[in-house]
Amino acid sequence: MLLENKTAIVYGAAGSIGCAVARAYAREGAHVHLAGRRRAGLEAVVDVIRRAGGVASAAQLDVLDKHAVQQHAIRVADTSGAIDVCFNATSNDDIQGETLLELPFDQFMQPVTKALSAHHAIATAVAPHMTNQRRGAILVMAGGGEAIPRLGGSHVAWAALAGLCRQLAADLGPHGIRVAWLLSPGSPPAADDNPPPLPTTTLPPNQKPSSRITSPASKRSPTSRPSWRPTPPEPSPPPKSTSPAARSSTDANHDQKARPACAHRRCREIDESRRSSSWRRRSRRPPEFRARSAHAPACEPDSKRGCVSRPARRT
Repeated sequence: MLLENKTAIVYGAAGSIGCAVARAYAREGAHVHLAGRRRAGLEAVVDVIRRAGGVASAAQLDVLDKHAVQQHAIRVADTSGAIDVCFNATSNDDIQGETLLELPFDQFMQPVTKALSAHHAIATAVAPHMTNQRRGAILVMAGGGEAIPRLGGSHVAWAALAGLCRQLAADLGPHGIRVAWLLSPGSPPAADDNPPPLPTTTLPPNQKPSSRITSPASKRSPTSRPSWRPTPPEPSPPPKSTSPAARSSTDANHDQKARPACAHRRCREIDESRRSSSWRRRSRRPPEFRARSAHAPACEPDSKRGCVSRPARRT
């Protein structure tokens, strides 16, 4: 398991995201300490984890109370011996549905102040224990990276939270501590380990499933094909002409593009012999047989057109 014999703290564990994270940590073998404002919600999550065979404990506190967060981190470190992971899933108490022109300034600053104050208190409380052990991970749940109309101060709070995490990563990175923030454009209403199965498409016999993932419920145009229908083959190119005139013109064009032509009779003979199979057989003769005769140029270079033929044998 990934987190066997590790200690994790989940702040805001009574919510849907914090509950899912805590249960995932427990499944991977971690001893999970839950923290939040609602005692009843924390105890319910602890019961679920323990029934599944995990180890968990709960503590009621407010993340805006910096002294309470520090004392809780000290108790966890003394009990478990270390703090390996902490996850901040607390809410920002943001107000959405109005533009910045309509939103009062105090309501605009409310999620910004809450996000920065809560995560600063959490990071400064657990970082000293992680620094002593030279390892640890500090995680926080943030929002999407793009601004959406009528979000109020939410996007500004997420951008400020990203800046705080970057600064924490720069300060704590040399001590082996990782700081990361998770960007999510939306969250599920509740945690569910057994979601309903996705609808499937029945393929016809002797058809392989396509690698492209498509949704059966997606709207398709009348002219679109199902994903399992094979693609029609591309049209083959027209056949080339095999007449002697066409072959001679093709060979002439190829020779003209490949190298300059030579008007000497000996050069033309050498070129023809190279293209024939007999020249290939002669080139595979033993070296001692080819070394019996010396080589001499077939002709003098032509200053205007040039001669590119190989040396010919002297008989």
